Amino acid sequence: MDPPRLDLLMTCMNDFRSATQVDSSPLTITSRIHSQPQKFVPVESKALNEVAAGSAPAKASKSKAAAGKRCKATIKGRQASMAAQAAAKLLSPPRRFSKSRRPLAIQNAALFSKRKCITAELLITAAKKRDHMTWFEVEGCGADIVYINLSHRTDRRRSIEEQLAKHQLTAWRSEASRFDDHDSRVVTRTWDSTLSCKFDKAIMPARLSMSNGEIGCATSHAVLWHTCAMRDDDAPALLVLEDDAMLYANFCARARKCIRAIEAVFPPKERQSLLFLGAEVMQWRNDSTADKVNAKLNCALREADFLYQTSSYVIWPAAARKLLSHLPINAPVDVFISRMTLERHIRSFVVTPKLACQKPEFDACSGNGDIEHTNVYK
Repeated sequence: MDPPRLDLLMTCMNDFRSATQVDSSPLTITSRIHSQPQKFVPVESKALNEVAAGSAPAKASKSKAAAGKRCKATIKGRQASMAAQAAAKLLSPPRRFSKSRRPLAIQNAALFSKRKCITAELLITAAKKRDHMTWFEVEGCGADIVYINLSHRTDRRRSIEEQLAKHQLTAWRSEASRFDDHDSRVVTRTWDSTLSCKFDKAIMPARLSMSNGEIGCATSHAVLWHTCAMRDDDAPALLVLEDDAMLYANFCARARKCIRAIEAVFPPKERQSLLFLGAEVMQWRNDSTADKVNAKLNCALREADFLYQTSSYVIWPAAARKLLSHLPINAPVDVFISRMTLERHIRSFVVTPKLACQKPEFDACSGNGDIEHTNVYK
């Protein structure tokens, strides 16, 4: 799959800023309707009316009577045909995908087809591949799954796919964005680490230039937020995995419980939350909302104020729209999410104990990572 560009993302950005919910109505096809109903020959119509009313003259000509019978038979035939079509439609098997998803992806691709942007092609390609990729099947962990991967990192792709197979999960692969796809309206080139140093005492405040890896990572997540935001509020959540994620034992059952618990507490339009299955929390939040969710769980959910890592998190459409409404991303993506959390735009829940983490062999400290972090340490 080709790397997605940002044309469609930028086209919709203003819509997300102006409204908390986008119009997600299914694709409407307007068919041409005849302005005038089909007319019969007046003589035949008159004869038919007389026959139907039982008031045909006793001495009516044979030709008029025959014409009336033919016209009546024609109408009955058409009515029977329409009834058969309606019955066939009712008895036809249900569509595999609900009307709020497959047509929506095709709709968005069609709206921007004149721009010939790769993002539109990405959406329509994903819609076509759903027949065999279980992109919208939610039997596993309770969410649709996508993982981010660079095409040349086949080792990392093999690692994440082996883990998904171990847990009997199927996911959609999203080609990671590169620095060549950079758009300053989506991700800025510089960022201020002052906020990070308040929660991480090892970091010094500085105005820094983001590395190419940080920009590409943030862009990759923004593209997936856009894909999630274009879905209906009650659509399944989206589990975003980076290809260096390591899934712990009993991942599916525990993740499914946490997702269902949050969905039971918050109505679809109020799910402006992220659920982190593995993160490094720098500061927890004292809030009673997590207690309401924990009442439905065997494990615990806590609410965080500031955290690091985006290797495994669950996002809902309402939260994706909220994040997109505050573009550009002006920091590494995990710091940007933490800022949105601190400013109460979204909420960040964390599963304890963790359900996933970053694989040590793919960590930046191991020398086998894809992202160069730009913090200035004391």
